Amino acid sequence: MINKRKIELMKLKKEDKGNEVLQRYSILGILDTRFREEVREGLNEDEAIVKSANKVKKDLEKEKEFALKYDRKEIVENVDIQINEVERFLPKYMSEQEIEEFVENALNKEEGNNFGKFMGMLSKQLKGKADMKQVSKVLKDKLGI
Repeated sequence: MINKRKIELMKLKKEDKGNEVLQRYSILGILDTRFREEVREGLNEDEAIVKSANKVKKDLEKEKEFALKYDRKEIVENVDIQINEVERFLPKYMSEQEIEEFVENALNKEEGNNFGKFMGMLSKQLKGKADMKQVSKVLKDKLGI
């Protein structure tokens, strides 16, 4: 998967006069290393690519935050390109509206306002389908926490 994308980018590199293809290609090396580590630890390839891409994306977002703090626009541009490339390997998550509807339905089916109970249940149902930070935020809002 990653190697196939690297080959596509190498072909584009010949035509690209800018920096974008280089930024995309360089982040794939990091992603590939993380992916191989996850596979060695026993994850299947599908799980490994998602876990690796999430880790790399999180690291890139921290780098972007730091660059924004120090007004380093060129770094922010490069990191945005890299984040975009990493997101190609992530599943499409549910929208905020879809999460809100799902959480509301879950709350209507069960009684109580135990955050831990609901979050555990939602985690099992939505893992890999939704951003769990977003799910947590929506659940807290709905429970009034």
